[in-house]
Amino acid sequence: MFAYKSTLFTLLFLFTVNIYSQANLDSLMIVWHDENQPDTIRLHAIKDFCLEIVRSYPDSTLTLVNEMLKLSKDKGLEQYEAEALLLKGRAYSYKGDLKLTEESYTKSQ
Repeated sequence: MFAYKSTLFTLLFLFTVNIYSQANLDSLMIVWHDENQPDTIRLHAIKDFCLEIVRSYPDSTLTLVNEMLKLSKDKGLEQYEAEALLLKGRAYSYKGDLKLTEESYTKSQ
């Protein structure tokens, strides 16, 4: 009986964490698409979103990071440009492209 209860508790916990995580990701995308928000808030939201998905979806991360790079360059926000390049390097790392990983990390400095 104890094993059954502990297994049930574990499954419910994991399900709850998954729902919270999805809601958080949705909120981050809403902030990113809201052009009325300050640019730094939008960039921070997309950075957090990318950090959550980079391991599972490196290609999608690269697409979003390129948008992040464009906005940060257009607005002269060097900190976010560097963070976008680091994220780009991480995405390339998960894809197994070490040359582009190194390039992105080097550009971020």
